[in-house]
Amino acid sequence: MKALAFIFIFCFGHIIAQPMLLDTESDIQFLEADSNYTNEHKKLDFENINCDKRFRTLLSKRIVYHEQNPFVEGYRVQLRKSTSMEELMALRSRFLELFPNEFILIEDNLPYFLLRIGNHVGVWGIWEAKLHAELLKRYFDRAVYVRTSIYIDHLIEKDSNDEEQD
Repeated sequence: MKALAFIFIFCFGHIIAQPMLLDTESDIQFLEADSNYTNEHKKLDFENINCDKRFRTLLSKRIVYHEQNPFVEGYRVQLRKSTSMEELMALRSRFLELFPNEFILIEDNLPYFLLRIGNHVGVWGIWEAKLHAELLKRYFDRAVYVRTSIYIDHLIEKDSNDEEQD
């Protein structure tokens, strides 16, 4: 029974401990209409949450770490690697015609430019990237998944765009 409880907390603890973020304009406008709402509610604050001191220490260390290292390891699908920016821009516009809501990025790794799409992180990131690459090979024959560093802000923008569509 203790093992089952430990597995449950280990697997779903991040969901329970995850705070509510107020990052969309509609959420902030709704709360500003409330008379009890102040600007200090906009920032992420754990002072009013009852939790263990060790958890607060771990959380503050994690926040400091991510401020110093704003990247996480993940996977993207690379559509093309080329020295010609014009070729990549043409391929980018073709891709956006087919998939207008997909995240696309041109990275410079001189002397090459890399056209990459998607942000796949987490336990299933490699499998999502593999599947994404296999599906895109129907349209782009050179699609391959690659391991890369992903800027954390790209992930936050993706999450806020998903929330806006709901």
